[in-house]
Amino acid sequence: MGVKYRKRVYYIFLLLCVIPVLSGCNRQESTGGKEVFVTIEEYQKNVYQTTLVQRGTIEPMLTLRLKPDEYEINAYSINQELLEVEENNVEKGSRVKEGDVMVAFKAEDIEKAIAEYEERKTEDEMLIDHYTKLMKISGKKDYAADVEKLKRDVNIANLYIEEQNQRLSQYRLIAKKGGLVTEVSDELYKGYATAGKTLVRVASGSSDYTASTSDDYEFQVGDIYDAQLGMVVYKMEVVEVEMEGEKNVITFHPVSEMTGVTETDELIMEIHKPVISDAVYVEESAITEVDGKYYAFLLDEDGFRQAAPVIVGDVIDGYAIILKGLEEGERVTLN
Repeated sequence: MGVKYRKRVYYIFLLLCVIPVLSGCNRQESTGGKEVFVTIEEYQKNVYQTTLVQRGTIEPMLTLRLKPDEYEINAYSINQELLEVEENNVEKGSRVKEGDVMVAFKAEDIEKAIAEYEERKTEDEMLIDHYTKLMKISGKKDYAADVEKLKRDVNIANLYIEEQNQRLSQYRLIAKKGGLVTEVSDELYKGYATAGKTLVRVASGSSDYTASTSDDYEFQVGDIYDAQLGMVVYKMEVVEVEMEGEKNVITFHPVSEMTGVTETDELIMEIHKPVISDAVYVEESAITEVDGKYYAFLLDEDGFRQAAPVIVGDVIDGYAIILKGLEEGERVTLN
């Protein structure tokens, strides 16, 4: 009995010693001797910009900007270091025709040489005419040799005159095409000009106008439309429609008198296309294309997006017509 009692006391004592050790080890492993705080962030919903799917009538409009056909700007300058202005025939806003002398610079030596050859040529031509008449009146004298010599002199004079005119052209600013003068250098008004500087600019173009569009609207040759410049309306007739790449290029010819319109002006043409009734539509930016297929993202009450496949018709004025996949009043996200 005494032995059993002593064994019990021993076991109890041993257990009391082990428990504090085990509990101390447990605290060291779990906290490292320090207090640890864990922060859990609060869940936040993604915020999307959204729009509603609508149903109604769409009145599409095609807007074109008409520009002068073959529009170009020609700049004119001189190669000489310094020339004195003899005559300035242009100012900003004036019109010129092809071949007009816009500015003439002094070239007295060249002009004098041309005048001398022109005078000599005139004298020779008068002698040729005189000798020819004498031979017709009286056949006794033969001036044929003299006439041939005079003709050779006239040809030589023509060559010299042509050469001098080519030199003189370097002292002239001559319009390559007709058009509107858009710029005149201040140097011309001061009476001189230097090399390498643009002295005159002329905007040129034909009487026709062109516009391009990727819209599928069908233009027919002979159709007439209204185009505007400010508050003035001009009638324009379709004279040609051709495809360039993925765009239609339409050429218009004015039916109205184009008073007040210059080569630098663009006309605005607004065409009302057929009305589309009872259409389901949504902003174009709500549609996403993936591998040739189209999707819209519906937004549920919890803020989650769900992809919905859609069939898209025409895109008109920033709105995509939905043939299938969305219903009026549904909320979708914008890209």
